[in-house]
Amino acid sequence: MNANLRRQQLLTWDNLSDLNAEMSQRSGSIGWTFGFIFIFSILGYFLHFIWEVAQCAQFFRHLADNPSIASMFVAASGDVLMMYIVYIAVSLTQESMNWFQSEWTLKILIAISLTSILIAVLVELFALKAERWSYTPINPTIPWLEVSILPILQMLI
Repeated sequence: MNANLRRQQLLTWDNLSDLNAEMSQRSGSIGWTFGFIFIFSILGYFLHFIWEVAQCAQFFRHLADNPSIASMFVAASGDVLMMYIVYIAVSLTQESMNWFQSEWTLKILIAISLTSILIAVLVELFALKAERWSYTPINPTIPWLEVSILPILQMLI
């Protein structure tokens, strides 16, 4: 009886040891994922802010307020939010939050591209309908959608 109890304790101890190792591995992976998301956010914010400042005045007319540095910060924040949506969409298709650590397959590239295009088009259609902005005559648009190509390129890049 003592031997069986000892064997159950060892099995339980082994299971706990395996579970501990698995949890440590997952914690490291989760920490790495959040580190990646943090860097991804900071870098994305910086690049989107530069993009917004560089192209806004030349290609867009803001109908409520004139574009300002503050409005460019708000726009860049929205762009980063859209990046998160793309990240989540790809995570769902890959069934992993760590998809960026693996080889980027055609499936990943298609998920990134389609989600980015869809989000950009929907945001533009909403903003135009809500009269948040309009386009200057030199802004290149997709004729059948009447949406600027610039936000689509921005999200794809």
